[in-house]
Amino acid sequence: RGPKWGSRTASQVWGLPAYDWDACRRDGYAWWMRRLSHMSQYFHAYRIDCVLNFLRTWEVPVGSPTGWFGCFEPVIGFTVAELESRGIWDIHRLTYHNLHEGLCGTTFSPAEWDWLLQHLLEPKGGGFFRFRTDVCPTECALAAVLDSAQLPPMEDLQQFRGRVFECYRDVLFQCFSNSQGERLVPIIGMQSTRSFKTLPEDFKRAVSSVYNEFFTRQTDLWSQTAVQRLSPWINATGMLVCGEDLGMVPACTCQVLRQLRIFCLRVQLFSTTQHPNECGPKTTTCRARRAKKAMR
Repeated sequence: RGPKWGSRTASQVWGLPAYDWDACRRDGYAWWMRRLSHMSQYFHAYRIDCVLNFLRTWEVPVGSPTGWFGCFEPVIGFTVAELESRGIWDIHRLTYHNLHEGLCGTTFSPAEWDWLLQHLLEPKGGGFFRFRTDVCPTECALAAVLDSAQLPPMEDLQQFRGRVFECYRDVLFQCFSNSQGERLVPIIGMQSTRSFKTLPEDFKRAVSSVYNEFFTRQTDLWSQTAVQRLSPWINATGMLVCGEDLGMVPACTCQVLRQLRIFCLRVQLFSTTQHPNECGPKTTTCRARRAKKAMR
């Protein structure tokens, strides 16, 4: 489904495998076409839940406890040269965890900080440290270490774990490789990180500009992807196709749904207008009591 309204902390991690869209396209989406053909014997309309995934899929590394290091697919990232041309030159600073020794006594107690130095951190110079990639290269690996390690005595183990994970997620960009080589993409919700808040003001403006540009440069790609993936569904049967588009909605969504003549079906939480709204007895986006009042 992806981050909700740009908040990475609210990203839903369902543990479902991502579709191999290339394989689906090669056989003409045969599995889906068979299902749609059978459904058309009984129904006149159907709803595609999370239709946004046909524009782009939100993919999270296997085993990740959160969606913090998730990424949209397909996606157009930035090259190092592009970032440097915009005044963003310290790529290492933006793509790795940077924990300063000043966290001792503020975020962590001396005993907790000593334990981190012994088991999870390595020095990077200038009083900065980062998580050891040989011990915790992923969130899942970090969780396994914290679950199995002999931790120092502390009042609240869960709070300690939370602070460690918060530091682990304190990065602004992540790297990935595709057919064009290595690319960087911004972390969704990066503005909430300690790393962003401690940047110089001119650096903040440059990073924020790239963050905003990241979404605008996906418009054509995601529009083309949606048309390519959804057109076979539209043409498969005579059923009316509806779509649910809640969450972090790309700017091109409405245009794509209009182009494909997909009806937007939703149950509104609140309405400030008097136009008719679709109502139901209970859905994931409408409390039963509100729906009951709306149906009277």
